[in-house]
This record gives sequence, C-alpha cells and structure tokens, in this order.
Amino acid sequence: DRRQRMVSRRVSSRMGRGNIMKAELTNLFNTLCQIETKGQNTIIMGDCLRYLEQLINKSDEINKPVETDEESA
Repeated sequence: DRRQRMVSRRVSSRMGRGNIMKAELTNLFNTLCQIETKGQNTIIMGDCLRYLEQLINKSDEINKPVETDEESA
C-alpha cells in the first residue's frame, strides 16, 4: 500500500510532461496491488509487481531530457 502511494505520487508529479505510458503502467500496478492471492500465486504476483515497478522507473530514465554540450555551456 505504501509503495502504491509512492508510485502514484511520482506519476502525478510528472503528468504535465504527458507521460501517458507511465500513467498506464502505474494504473496497472495499482490494480494488481488490489488483487488478493494465496500461496505460489503470491510469489508470482510479487515478481510481476517488482518487474512492473522497474518498467515504471525505466520510463523515468527514458523520458529524461538529454542535456547536450550546447545547453550546458
């Protein structure tokens, strides 16, 4: 639940950039967090959530503006 709120905050703070994919990944993450699982399915769901979180963080890196030599001068 805490991780879900953290991811949601990160997305809402950057929505002005029009990062639709990140918003969709976050919505999927939040939905998956609400699904109850038991036994081995809990382990599989945890793996899926970790992978999805990595994708969300990777979208941050991809969407960062690249600073060129001209901009830094």
